[in-house]
Amino acid sequence: MASYDEIYRQAMAGYRSAIVEQQAAFERATLAGDVDEQIRASQELAALRVQANEYHAMCVQHAETMRPAPQASKYGLSEQEREVAHNWTSDASLSNDERERIYAEQRAKYRQMRADGSYRDDQGMVRR
Repeated sequence: MASYDEIYRQAMAGYRSAIVEQQAAFERATLAGDVDEQIRASQELAALRVQANEYHAMCVQHAETMRPAPQASKYGLSEQEREVAHNWTSDASLSNDERERIYAEQRAKYRQMRADGSYRDDQGMVRR
């Protein structure tokens, strides 16, 4: 079974070959003064270019779906949360793993407090 990379290379080589063929047909028609053949060849060239570009875009899109998802930490933190967790304290005695664990615990506590109403985002706001 061919790899996606090989399929892509062969398909794009086919488009390039067909484009060269139509460019040559256009040149022959120009030398012969055959306007109808020039129109046909130029339209075929345009269609091949559009198809090749669309095929390339489709392959890029497919390749994006095959990329592995970013790994979450063992505490379920995103990369951005991990960065925050690593920098929230200057206590050098804590490892990054301990910082992530504490951050995750505090995040869970905060979420629970918001869910049960014991903490609201508008606490401490001055209302007039």
